[in-house]
Amino acid sequence: MKLTAVGTNASLVFMLALAACGGDGGAPPPEGPATLAYAVSECREGKDGAVGQQSLHIRDGDREVTVMESGPFSSPTSDGLCRAFGLGRNGAESTRAWPIQRLGVSSDGSTVVFEVTDDFSLLSLSQVPPEQEGIWVVHADGSGLRRVTAASRYPSSPFDTLLTLGLGLPYLGFSPDGRTVAFTDLDLEAPDPAEPQMVTLDLLTGQRRQLTHMPPGVPSFPSFMDARTILFSSTADPDGTNPGHVRTQFTVTTDSPPQLKPLPVIALPGGEIIPDLRITAAEASARGVAIPGRTPVNCCGTQVQEAFVFSPSEVLQLTNFRRSDTGYARLTTDRQRVVFIASADPVGENPNNYCELFSIDRFGADLRQLTHMGAGPRFNCEDFDPLGRGCTTQLLRVDPLTGWVTFYSSCDPFGTNPLGGQLFTIRPDGSGLRQLTSTSGMTTDSDGTVHVELPGPWAAPSRGGF
Repeated sequence: MKLTAVGTNASLVFMLALAACGGDGGAPPPEGPATLAYAVSECREGKDGAVGQQSLHIRDGDREVTVMESGPFSSPTSDGLCRAFGLGRNGAESTRAWPIQRLGVSSDGSTVVFEVTDDFSLLSLSQVPPEQEGIWVVHADGSGLRRVTAASRYPSSPFDTLLTLGLGLPYLGFSPDGRTVAFTDLDLEAPDPAEPQMVTLDLLTGQRRQLTHMPPGVPSFPSFMDARTILFSSTADPDGTNPGHVRTQFTVTTDSPPQLKPLPVIALPGGEIIPDLRITAAEASARGVAIPGRTPVNCCGTQVQEAFVFSPSEVLQLTNFRRSDTGYARLTTDRQRVVFIASADPVGENPNNYCELFSIDRFGADLRQLTHMGAGPRFNCEDFDPLGRGCTTQLLRVDPLTGWVTFYSSCDPFGTNPLGGQLFTIRPDGSGLRQLTSTSGMTTDSDGTVHVELPGPWAAPSRGGF
């Protein structure tokens, strides 16, 4: 779909129109994330062409502000891109066409950082003026909007070498003090062609700092384990220990010079849990991690992935499902349990192998299934189905302030999301499931015109930033 700008409406419009304020300092904590930032991407595609637009919203308690609007932008022709976006039901796929890219919310919920650029859009047109591209910061109440620096030179949703859709990276890792974010950018010191590296950005000074100088292998999903240690994953092989280029966990410090360290994951024969229980709650971080040399028992993917707890120097395996889609593991606010997503059926409550939320204690015991989102025929693949069948759940964050777990799902537990995707929130014990967004998903008129409205990318407070 090749779009051309329509009048002055194609420019990016920043808005600070606060909705009605509510509550006071003594109000109870919200039932959900303290702060929620999310994009809403819309498109309409029919015989007369296609039209698209996008907006960025921040929900701060019971207040909501629209921070940015882009579009409408239109095309006299249609090639099915809008329909494909709707059938996929993954709002984060908007980063491949619309201008809102990486998003992050500080752990205290006070600050939102977002990236705007159309440099890597599949639409191949200018959707925003150059002066409005870049990385922006704004307070959760909508005040203090300012541009910090230029956008990353590396796409938030890159293609892999086979020209198929690759790993989406629309996330920013926030430092504990809320002053610094970490993300992927091209090597700031190397001539073209440069490799993607892990960098940090000081939100006050705008200073960018490159922390890694790694060979090919995209660093992704950065999170601060403490004030000076960043955990991230990469398929790179900087020291010869990862010849198969399995996605491996690394830590890098913000020292001068930075100290890079791989955290190899080695499963014991028979898949036993690694018997290392010295990790303390104060320093732990949780992840879903690929294990080399294992073939998954489910339909999708080429590597087994399990839930792990990390310290800066130690690793503890929590699950042994032998499936490719166990991931997005996060510690609960009390740091005693880990919440994660999987399509396994370890407790006999998920016979159709939908992607559901589970929790387990940080030593690998007391496994529980928290959600029962899926319904209908078997759907045991972690990817969003391009034909719109089944449903899945992806990406979760645990709010360090409220303790609630927020996640994205294309399932329809309340009968309001038949062909779409929404943001949901739930208590860490599995109670209180709520739907946070009400986008319309994909609908089709009698004349064949397709309408799509989906939320994503999105961000909420989470210890470590991602």
